[in-house]
Amino acid sequence: MAEQLVQSILEAESQAEQMRRGAAAQGRDALIEAEAQMKAAYSEKLAAFTAQVQDIAAAAQKETDAACRQAGIQAKEQGEVLRQRAEQNMAKAIAFIVERMS
Repeated sequence: MAEQLVQSILEAESQAEQMRRGAAAQGRDALIEAEAQMKAAYSEKLAAFTAQVQDIAAAAQKETDAACRQAGIQAKEQGEVLRQRAEQNMAKAIAFIVERMS
């Protein structure tokens, strides 16, 4: 009888140990799965954020390109005005010299 009681206690302890190991394995698996889901969600958020940043950068590049084109056009127009003034001043200088020499 005592032997059966000892055997029952040992079996119960063995079953309890197996249950503890099973629960630990399930907990570990659940933790691994939760970590994988968290990494996947982070990757999705990072990808969305990266796409937004790229869109903003592309829009900024377009604005910069347009501003540069406009600045180039204005510089060309101002250069043409300065060239015309220089020609006028040169013509006046030549006329002044010719007038003085006569």
